Amino acid sequence: MTEPQATQHSFLQRIRRTPLGIKILLLILFCLTFGFGGYVIYSLKSETVALLKQHRQRSHLFSQTLISGIRNIMLSGRAPYVRAFITEAREEFDEVGEIHLFNNKAEEIYPPKNPHISIPIKDEYIIKSLNQKTYSDNIHPLKNEQSCQACHADGAEIRGTIKLDFTQDTDWEKALVEVVNSAFQAIMLS
Repeated sequence: MTEPQATQHSFLQRIRRTPLGIKILLLILFCLTFGFGGYVIYSLKSETVALLKQHRQRSHLFSQTLISGIRNIMLSGRAPYVRAFITEAREEFDEVGEIHLFNNKAEEIYPPKNPHISIPIKDEYIIKSLNQKTYSDNIHPLKNEQSCQACHADGAEIRGTIKLDFTQDTDWEKALVEVVNSAFQAIMLS
């Protein structure tokens, strides 16, 4: 017998001599490790996908609430109230994240500090998004609809963009209720 065959033969002999209880125990341990390990990996991946989907839905709901509030205030002819609406929405949204509103000239309007000044944007990603009209889960467009063009007749397709920056551990339900309540009040009062 050659040396590799002898090694293989002795390995098989060792396996045959191992007691049946140990073989069964090793088989159970192997199956549990790979079975539960595979399940944990699958579960983590599916949870990640579900959380990302939930984040997209919440982001979309928040942005649509803000957009409809801004649009209704503007269409009622009370444009100066938009600043107050954005300030109040920021206060309600503070526990969840930050709100930034940009015009179509790449300037932040109604910034948190010095809300009477438009600030040029330095974030290249946002500038690129505004110029190319591409949007993501946290950047949402304010469209220049037909009704908006009575006052904003510059022919632009987009009036601006809302950017939502969310914090990690937040009480989503409370924040959502606060923002929706604020937007509802703004819509009803306008």
